[in-house]
Amino acid sequence: YMLEQDKKHREIFNKRMSNGTLHDAQIHKSLYLWGIDYYHENPHLFFPVGFDEVLYLSGKHNFSKFFKYPYLNDEFILGNEYAFFKWEKSGAWYWLHESPYMGGEFRFIRQNNASEGLDIPFNYVIRTLENTLKKPLNKFCSIVSPRLWTPESQRTEKILLKEASQDIIKALIEQKCTLSDLDWKQFEYIVAEILQDQGIEIHKVVERPQGGKDLIARGELIPGEPMYMAVEIKHSDKVGVGQVRSALKATENYPALLFVTSGRFTSGVINEKRKHSNQLRLFLKDGVALGNMIRQYGILKDG
Repeated sequence: YMLEQDKKHREIFNKRMSNGTLHDAQIHKSLYLWGIDYYHENPHLFFPVGFDEVLYLSGKHNFSKFFKYPYLNDEFILGNEYAFFKWEKSGAWYWLHESPYMGGEFRFIRQNNASEGLDIPFNYVIRTLENTLKKPLNKFCSIVSPRLWTPESQRTEKILLKEASQDIIKALIEQKCTLSDLDWKQFEYIVAEILQDQGIEIHKVVERPQGGKDLIARGELIPGEPMYMAVEIKHSDKVGVGQVRSALKATENYPALLFVTSGRFTSGVINEKRKHSNQLRLFLKDGVALGNMIRQYGILKDG
């Protein structure tokens, strides 16, 4: 699907560029950024050709600290966020400087060495993607839909969560309801909003099957240790060890699992958490802990 979308994007972009007036700086600028932004929001398109990591920075100040580019001045126009790609073989970082409008190449320039770059033909990227779809890469890859963590997708996620939880938060503040009065869907939105308020990036899983996760999160549960994690949410009075083990199995490809309940965990769950293999993999938040998080967020006057 993404491959077909990328082909369609190129056709539209080439048409707009050919119909535009290249002498008009504003038209040229908008078309240029429109093309660059698409690929910055879809970095997975470059993974099969040799890149293996993406870093996003915002603001010219952060850009200039990370990337020494001689042409960065007041007249130099960039988008709101900048994606940097790490070349797997060398570990060097590159910035996507040009997208291939009018049938050209992707131009990547190297960190702190603008004279050195990579030129990757658009058709080569497409062929590589087609081959990857037919025959998966013969190496282990773990990609959690990179569009979840792009700046634009996170802005959208924050807006949606805020809109979905505002009325519930207001009702909780005014003590017109308690957590036990919420349905499971409302409870999920509250948990997602609380985690997001604590600086954790959130993607609410709407796809089916969910595979043992209600949310996908990225952040720090242990100070100084950022990680990806699956979040399982149970709006029930009691959660047993069987449910937790099932969630651990379903999310075994995630570095960590955060299990949240509005009720309590049985002693079997606590013993499961104490296992050496789960000490840095399984994190539990029961109704008491959740109440503390809510109070820190400020949506309840008491637990």
